[in-house]
Amino acid sequence: MNWPLLILILILIALAIIIVIVVRKFPALAILDVENIPGEKESRFKKDMIKKRLDRDLSQWSGFFGRFLLFLKKNFSDPLYKAYDNLKQQRRRSRRGRKLSLSQRRERIQELFVAAKENLEKEELEWAEEALIEIIGLESKNLDAFWMLADVYSEGKRWAEAHSTLEHALKLYRSLKWSYPSNSEISRQKIYFEMALISKSLGANLRSFDEVQEALELEPNNPRYLDLAVELAIAVDKINLAKDFVLRLKQANPDNAKVAEWEQMFSLAGEMLAAQKSETGKVVEELELPLTDKNSEPEAPGTPDPGKENEPGIPDPS
Repeated sequence: MNWPLLILILILIALAIIIVIVVRKFPALAILDVENIPGEKESRFKKDMIKKRLDRDLSQWSGFFGRFLLFLKKNFSDPLYKAYDNLKQQRRRSRRGRKLSLSQRRERIQELFVAAKENLEKEELEWAEEALIEIIGLESKNLDAFWMLADVYSEGKRWAEAHSTLEHALKLYRSLKWSYPSNSEISRQKIYFEMALISKSLGANLRSFDEVQEALELEPNNPRYLDLAVELAIAVDKINLAKDFVLRLKQANPDNAKVAEWEQMFSLAGEMLAAQKSETGKVVEELELPLTDKNSEPEAPGTPDPGKENEPGIPDPS
């Protein structure tokens, strides 16, 4: 029996079944942005063990066929399994939420927020994340939950997840701008500023610079925003903009110790540039001068060449 061919056929059948299930159940994914928010970790250990065992078994196959199976698993099986697993989790949360009355749901959300804050203070980040994800399952447009979840990811240095969570929070804020309380601590400029800090941690200075400028468009004289804008402008070689930000920072916060340092740095940089230009000018001047022997003296007009005085064949004029 051709076992490799049989295994390949079984894998393709399994993939086809998963695709059918996901396509038929896909509308339930609208409850939450599952691409940006990871699922609960209830069965993580079990899934990891199954995946490791499957990887180990597949790696025993040698040659092209084994590599081909690993390619199929990595590019098709894993993403579909993850999407299907997320779908089951969303359905479970949705059913759990539907069983609660409105007052019970609000009470549960408050309890979960308290638990999330306590766990965040204790640096129990996994428990804080789980509580916040449950809140989002109960109320998918809870902006405070997304804001705190991004904070949890930042504390854990999970920068990519923190940034994508804030991107979702920004979209959510725009959709809720007429209904969201104006006295809340969350604002568009704060979201942009936090995104800029995270992008800087990721080493994406240009994106970070764009994001902090978005924050400054909404709050032009915020010293924290201006301070970060100066650093990023220098990092991306926008020196003129950096000087402008320093002037604005000096007006907004004259006691900022960094202002004097930056002004001194810009002054020294200007002096060095001027010296370089001056030196370049001198070099160009010297290059344009004619090449003459400084020790030679100009010949008097009419002075005969001593080497030609007694040249044969030329009569002496005297």
